[in-house]
Amino acid sequence: LDTSEDTKHFVNLSWPDMGQIMIGAAITGVVTSAVLLLVANLGVFGAVCGLGSANPASCGTPTFYTVLSAMVVAVIVGLIFLVQRRVYRPALVMLATAVGLWPVLTWLAASSWYVIVPVITILMALSIGVFSWISRLRNLAVTLGAMVAIIVLIYLATL
Repeated sequence: LDTSEDTKHFVNLSWPDMGQIMIGAAITGVVTSAVLLLVANLGVFGAVCGLGSANPASCGTPTFYTVLSAMVVAVIVGLIFLVQRRVYRPALVMLATAVGLWPVLTWLAASSWYVIVPVITILMALSIGVFSWISRLRNLAVTLGAMVAIIVLIYLATL
């Protein structure tokens, strides 16, 4: 199966390119795991938003900010890899990945490092890979519809 041929409905993406995207996505997952663990273990947001804060209600939960920090880093690192590989609509791929994996990262934030690192690495690689594959579609409405359907399935699976 050769997908390197540019067609009327799809943008060119070869199997070697897809492999490199998956490797970059796995690296993005490792970096995301490291940031999540670092921020969670340092307790930065817990200390800032704790009982000694002037307005602790304005901080929300520390887990939210921990996951937000990890996702911001993930989007930046992922965008760098996707732009280098010339993926079609890289920002859309990373947006869909961030939105889709948000509940999973929130759920995993309290886990041990030996659970967080492999699970986030695998899920990030799968998510970026799938959304990169879908983003090849030239029709933006179909691309968005497929991405939203996958995100809804992820959210339903994490209920």
